Amino acid sequence: MSYRWEIRTDGPSRPWPDAAERLLATIRGLDRVFPGEAGTARLTPDGSLSLGRGRLWLAWHEPGRDRTELRVGTKPQLNPALEERLPEVSALVAELGRVWTADYAWIDLRHVRRSWNRRRPGHPVFSLATWLAASAARTDTTGLDVDTTDTADGRLIVLRRPSAAIGNDEEGSLSGGRALVEALALRTTLLAL
Repeated sequence: MSYRWEIRTDGPSRPWPDAAERLLATIRGLDRVFPGEAGTARLTPDGSLSLGRGRLWLAWHEPGRDRTELRVGTKPQLNPALEERLPEVSALVAELGRVWTADYAWIDLRHVRRSWNRRRPGHPVFSLATWLAASAARTDTTGLDVDTTDTADGRLIVLRRPSAAIGNDEEGSLSGGRALVEALALRTTLLAL
């Protein structure tokens, strides 16, 4: 299956006097999960940062004056990492959420974000793996087919579906996992707005 995915964080806009340290922590985390991919960094014409062989990139986006997203994009050659090492990639999602003091972080699949979530500024996006800062939101996962990891600063929620199956069920209707994502969104209470 050919698709593109990203890791995204979303949080309040703020000055980053320690941005260099946070960026280094991000690159170290990427290098741990994607060995050999997060080498030399190059600035691209569109203002993003291309890493290593160009199969990973970093960019910042301002969806609103008061919100900022960090986007870690991947090229399709790294799709097997998502399918074969979802626990490691999910842990990286939580790590980047903490590094950038985000409200939320998630594995972004475009059709899941656009069609399955009620995307508004300040609201989490649920996907294969979503990290919620404890100060931003709470989600009741009781009885849902997910694994959760609670930490002092948040909760990581990972769907128990094979990553290749999200958005692609037996009938090929691109709806695999949709009901689960919608249930997570409905069971979420926002705290940070």
